[in-house]
Amino acid sequence: MSDSLMSDPGEPLCALPLAVLDGLPVLLCALDRDHRFVLLNAPYARWAGVERDAALGRTIQEVLHRPPALGAQPFMARVTAGETVEFETTAPFAGGERHVRCRMWPRRVGGEIDGLWCAVEDITAQVGADEALASALDGVADAYLGVDPAWRVTSFNRAAEAFFQRSRADVVGQDIDVIWPGARQSASGRLLAQVMETRAAARQELPSLSRPGAVFNLDVVPLSAGGVGVVIEDVTERRRMEHELHVTAERYRLAAKATNDAIWDWDLAASRIIWNDAVGARFGHWDAVEGTTAQWWLDQIHPDDHAEVEETIFGVIRGQDDSWSAEYRFRCANGAYAEVFDRGTVLRDAEGRAVRMIGAMLDLTERKQAEAALRASEASFRSRLNAIPQMVWSTRADGYHDFFNDRWYEFTGVPAGSTDGDGWADVFHPEDQERIWAVWRESLETGKLYDIEYRLRHRSGEYRWVLGRALPTRNEAGEIIRWMGTCTDIHEFKRATDELRRASALLRLIGDSTPDMIYAKDRRSRVIYANAAVTKVVGRPLEEILGHSDADWAPDPADAEAILANDQQVMTSGQVLDVDEVFTGPDGQVRYYRSVKAPLIDGAGETIGLVGTTSDMTDRRRAAERERLLAREVDHRAKNLLAVVQSVVRLTRETEVTAFAEAVTGRIHSLARAHSLLAASRWEGADLRTMIREELEPFVDKVREVSSEGPALRLTPEAAQILALVIHELATNAAKYGALSTPEGRLQVRWTTDLGAGEAAMLKLDWCERGGPATSPPRRRGFGSTVLRMSIERQLRGRVRLDWGQAGLTCELTIPLANLTSEGPATLPDIAPG
Repeated sequence: MSDSLMSDPGEPLCALPLAVLDGLPVLLCALDRDHRFVLLNAPYARWAGVERDAALGRTIQEVLHRPPALGAQPFMARVTAGETVEFETTAPFAGGERHVRCRMWPRRVGGEIDGLWCAVEDITAQVGADEALASALDGVADAYLGVDPAWRVTSFNRAAEAFFQRSRADVVGQDIDVIWPGARQSASGRLLAQVMETRAAARQELPSLSRPGAVFNLDVVPLSAGGVGVVIEDVTERRRMEHELHVTAERYRLAAKATNDAIWDWDLAASRIIWNDAVGARFGHWDAVEGTTAQWWLDQIHPDDHAEVEETIFGVIRGQDDSWSAEYRFRCANGAYAEVFDRGTVLRDAEGRAVRMIGAMLDLTERKQAEAALRASEASFRSRLNAIPQMVWSTRADGYHDFFNDRWYEFTGVPAGSTDGDGWADVFHPEDQERIWAVWRESLETGKLYDIEYRLRHRSGEYRWVLGRALPTRNEAGEIIRWMGTCTDIHEFKRATDELRRASALLRLIGDSTPDMIYAKDRRSRVIYANAAVTKVVGRPLEEILGHSDADWAPDPADAEAILANDQQVMTSGQVLDVDEVFTGPDGQVRYYRSVKAPLIDGAGETIGLVGTTSDMTDRRRAAERERLLAREVDHRAKNLLAVVQSVVRLTRETEVTAFAEAVTGRIHSLARAHSLLAASRWEGADLRTMIREELEPFVDKVREVSSEGPALRLTPEAAQILALVIHELATNAAKYGALSTPEGRLQVRWTTDLGAGEAAMLKLDWCERGGPATSPPRRRGFGSTVLRMSIERQLRGRVRLDWGQAGLTCELTIPLANLTSEGPATLPDIAPG
């Protein structure tokens, strides 16, 4: 469209002769505010199919017999409001649909808006050329976009769509901020502005443009229309390779430069090729930027590659294919040859003839050099691995084994290469294979260290234990790219370790099997070995004992001080020490021990600590003490008992010899039973319940019921003898006169304790006879009554209540617990008649 029309000419158009307007290469019309034609040039009238005079004064809808064409309806209201609009669309022409650019601006009359001007330009040829260029650029692997001086995107190839995740239709014609927010203010935007101003190509490396860890080259070249072309090349993989070379070999450093494409545009009819600045920047041919012949390009191809390249590219041009690519050597301006990868797309006319070819040439020199260096590095690395005395192997990221060093083949005796892939599993012991595979699969899935012991078949046929270990190698993104592993023969070490473990377990078993404490200490009395008995006495787990001394756990510091002093005596003198020691346990109980400690001497004859055994002598010591006390107690009790027997004999009435003997014998047997209970407890006391049941046992099967019930109560020896005699007298009286004298008799003995404070705590015992002969109070007091009163009231400070009812005797005894359960005021004096 002409510049005059594109710059909003305003009303001067009205002053031009109609012949001038008819000669314009555009469709031009003017409408009033009611959309009636006030002017239309000849091209517009021909397009609309009307006579000019017939159209004037009529609305656009009446002339065209349809709503405003070209999709203009949404814009007309904006123009009459004062805007100038421009858009591209398609419109029907005699030859079919054509691409047009439409521009509308306000029509002013007397300074007021009174309609609009509309100019339509046919841009079909330009659109076709742009589409051809876009097709060629779509063949470029790198993202490419064109930007005009107004910062609008003019072209956007497929790689750019993938890179920016936006479609071409959404981007072309839009401001660059649509895909690159804040582009003008960014460093990259300043680079674009620089190239627009200086018309000199420039490059910038972006550490990350679309994804973390990615690296890109941004190449900006000037375009003929005043804009710039932007090529975004992903160099992440190349950077990774360069870094890998640096890390693994560190023998060389590549002065890497970003590789960019030399873009070329070949006019096949004129046999002329236009190059971008990259042909100068990368290959030194700055004079080629302005254009070269096709022959010039062919002349730069290495003689050995020339024929094949010429044959393939012209084969595509003459044939039906539209894409071509080839690798060859391209001569630089300095005479050296660069390895390049060249590709292009053929543009054809309506008849299918090739008229143009657009392509890009990528310099592979640095990549080829890097690949060669990597191969050399790998060869050197393999040589070094073969020099290691250990078996070394490596796999790909997926676990495929692709390398074993010479030591592996020497150990296994298998042919080289036979264990690649999954073949390595065949040399494992059959019983270990499933376990090895499980651990290896877990490492591959999680990236965890591979660490396992297994049996590997030696070339001799013997299976030997080895330690297999492997670590992953990762790239900068953290992705596993390789596994490096080793196999170490640990057969002899494992055999020795197993033997040591067995011996240690046996030593531990022996030590833990004895009740005596067995231990070893270092020079500072810290425990370095302790058996189970030590942990039991100390009250701590073994891990809290090892490395610590008695001072760390002894509740009584004096105990620890004495033990440590004995330790130092042994280690200083070098002599065995047999000594008694005291230790307060975690329960606060003091226990007595016998320890035998000997110096621990190393192979050089130096004392490095001590070993010892300690036996618990507490029970033995207490038993001996009890025996001494018991001997004195027996002597005292025997004298008291003889006095009781003497009193029993003296108080028993001498009615007849047989009755006298029975009475005395019964009472002495009662005392004997109490004596047996006391002897069983080593004269520490007797249980009231047991004593009552033993006294009543002879009557259980002779009467209807004999029962006793009450809480357990441990009586002192004195109280036990007193109550035994009292129960015996009550039972003897019941057997003669009461419930125990007839088969229908019933006897119930019940006792309870009232746990008051101090002297208020009482034992209450009820003796209840039923079912026997009728009873009445005795006319005189006998031995039984005397024993009952004196024993309970005088000796135990209790109370006696007797009820001689018709149903049977009821006896209630109330005794302070303090006189029954501890060495209190109860004594055993001579029993005199009362």
